[in-house]
Amino acid sequence: MSVFLIGAVVGDLPQVLFDLKHNFYHLKTLWQYTLDTFRGVSDAGFTYYHFLHFWPLVILAISYLVYIVIQKNKHLGILLIVIYIIVNLNSSLINFNKPVGMSEGLNLTKLIKTSKIIAEKSSNNFNIVTLYDFDTRGYTLRYLTKYIFNKTPMGILDYPSSPEIFSLAENNYNFKGSVPWELTFLKPYNIEVIEKIGDDFSLYKITKK
Repeated sequence: MSVFLIGAVVGDLPQVLFDLKHNFYHLKTLWQYTLDTFRGVSDAGFTYYHFLHFWPLVILAISYLVYIVIQKNKHLGILLIVIYIIVNLNSSLINFNKPVGMSEGLNLTKLIKTSKIIAEKSSNNFNIVTLYDFDTRGYTLRYLTKYIFNKTPMGILDYPSSPEIFSLAENNYNFKGSVPWELTFLKPYNIEVIEKIGDDFSLYKITKK
C-alpha cells in the first residue's frame, strides 16, 4: 500500500507541487466537479474509467483478504478465487466474440486495413479524423498508420493547414451538418469515398474545393 501511494505521489509530483504552490487548485476543481455532479447542477458526470487508477488498491485489498482466508480455510479461499474469476468472465467488459468498447462494426483488423489504405492513398501532407466516437483526432489510426505502415500524418494542431484529411465514419454520416473542429477549416470541401470498411463504415478523403 505504501509503495502504491509513494508511486502515485512521485508520478503526480509536478501536479502536487503545483497544487501546494497555487492553493490546491486541482484539488478544489475536482471537489467542485464532484459537488456539481451529485447536485445535478451541471452536465458533469462520472464513468467507470474515472476510478480505474484505484483498481490496484482494490486488487491488493481483495488479495490480502483471500490470503487471510486461505490461511484459515484453504478450500474456502480457492472457492473465493473461482467465484472472482467467474464474475469477471461474465462481466460486460469481457467478450470473446467481439471487441469491447469499440463501435459496432469495427475491429482491429478493419482499423489496420483502413490505416494501410491511408498510407497508400495519402500524399506526404495529410491528416486523420475519426467520426464514430469521441476520439475525433483518430489516435488509433494515427498510431497504426505511423508505426505499422511508416506514414506519419500531420500533427493534431495542423488541421488548419492540412491539404487533405482522411476520415473514417459511418456510411450515412452527414458531412453537411455539424462537424468537429478538425474539419471546419476545409469548408467548403470535396468528399470522396475511398473504400468501404465493412458493412457500416467508409473511409473518406476530404479536400478543400
